[in-house]
Amino acid sequence: MHLTKSCHEKDHIKKRKTVKLATLEHYRRTENHEISDASEGMLQLELNVTAPTIVEHKWLNTIMQGAIHYGSPDATIRFPGVTNMEGENIVIRRHSERHCLLEKAKVSVQRESLNSLIFCMSESLKEGDCREIFKGYDSEWSIPKENAEDMSRILSQALMSRILDDSLQPIIQIPSDKSLKIIYSHMSVLYTDREILINHNNTGDFNKILDHLEFTSFLKPRSYSHEREYRFNFLCVGSGGVIPYINDSVILSVPEDFISLIM
Repeated sequence: MHLTKSCHEKDHIKKRKTVKLATLEHYRRTENHEISDASEGMLQLELNVTAPTIVEHKWLNTIMQGAIHYGSPDATIRFPGVTNMEGENIVIRRHSERHCLLEKAKVSVQRESLNSLIFCMSESLKEGDCREIFKGYDSEWSIPKENAEDMSRILSQALMSRILDDSLQPIIQIPSDKSLKIIYSHMSVLYTDREILINHNNTGDFNKILDHLEFTSFLKPRSYSHEREYRFNFLCVGSGGVIPYINDSVILSVPEDFISLIM
């Protein structure tokens, strides 16, 4: 399996030796309809339980985000970003040490990921099988998928070098105590509905929702599944927490050890 980046021949990485990272917000606002996604990094969940349903404490605590808590103190997952919850007609009966009997409930959850920088590629099996995904590009480059971790590390280092280069326009406000690190993650995009209705007829989806809440920055609607996207995600963090990006995109110069990954 390969990871492939579609591009214009004139912008091929071996010529430019640069890559462009852009924020989730950038993709919400871009006028390029082929890549735009107004709900990038967002999720809405509607939970409507109309018949008694057994759920894990962890699942219920996480959905309720502190409004209700059962079990041990660590039986709740907290996600970075913004999570809002509104609930009504919630009736719960204690069932066991790990589970509750949720008799009925109506809950709405809105989730928005932190505005990270991302870099997107496509999973491919052979040279050329991504050329029909994005119209208008006449070239591409690829790396073996098993080198994704190396690529993430190198891009993280390149981003840090760019941030610390005071000869260029700043992309973050560097903390006064100079505390700064970059947290990166990478994985295949999860293609699913962003608006998810759960009721007593599809309770099998309950545990899957935790993954959707955790990896909201890696969610895309099924209509984008032809892109076969593999995403690299970068957050800047200081002693005071996540540091927002000033600009919605950045061009990074990549070192030779990055170029050496290219097939």
